[in-house]
Amino acid sequence: MSEMECKVEETRDSKKYEAETGSINAKDFIIGALIGSMIGAATALLLTPKSGKDVRVDINKGAKYLSNKTEDIRANAVGLGTEFAEVAKVKTSQLTDKVVKQSSVIIDNVKMMKDKASKKLHENTEELNPINDEYIAQQKLEELEQAITDSENNVNN
Repeated sequence: MSEMECKVEETRDSKKYEAETGSINAKDFIIGALIGSMIGAATALLLTPKSGKDVRVDINKGAKYLSNKTEDIRANAVGLGTEFAEVAKVKTSQLTDKVVKQSSVIIDNVKMMKDKASKKLHENTEELNPINDEYIAQQKLEELEQAITDSENNVNN
């Protein structure tokens, strides 16, 4: 590997590691923002030179503001959760449809192979000696049909 390729690989690995270990999910961010807002509001209210009544009014305004913001964030989170659930439902449905279609194609192919093999075996058995060869061919045909039936059962399961 060339030096340039090594650097590209290291950068890619570094970004992947950062994404896996250093990412902050939305819940952690929201909690941190709320706590930071409360601490900042409390600090500002307590450090400003105001009368007790003014401080209480400011605290009440801050609490109402924080309550409204929290409700907005909650409503947004509920909306996103519903949206994610709908997307997951659609994707699951699409995947199920693909699996069903692929399964039916595989089953059809196995049946077609069984029919071809059975036909070829029947053609070959007509050419054999009718006494012993027919008995052996019949046994082989039964064994082949049993093997194909077992394969179909395995595919269906």
